[in-house]
Amino acid sequence: MTIVWFYNDLNQAWWAQLKPEVQALLESRAWANDMSAFPNLGIFFQNRNAAGLPEQLNLLGHLWCYTVMEDAGATLLAFLK
Repeated sequence: MTIVWFYNDLNQAWWAQLKPEVQALLESRAWANDMSAFPNLGIFFQNRNAAGLPEQLNLLGHLWCYTVMEDAGATLLAFLK
């Protein structure tokens, strides 16, 4: 059995491609900002309103897609071993 662990960490190459206003939102540490801990999303009490959840999941999906495709060969080899 092979276990592959993915940890939510910010991919700097992905980050560099974001629009400045998205970077500013993710960098904001304002209490009302539900994305302030991105990409490390809390399990409990993360969202003070449910409206931010689709955006969080969308960004997280794009981050992981970019990260996996950026180094697809190494990722694929990890699954095939």
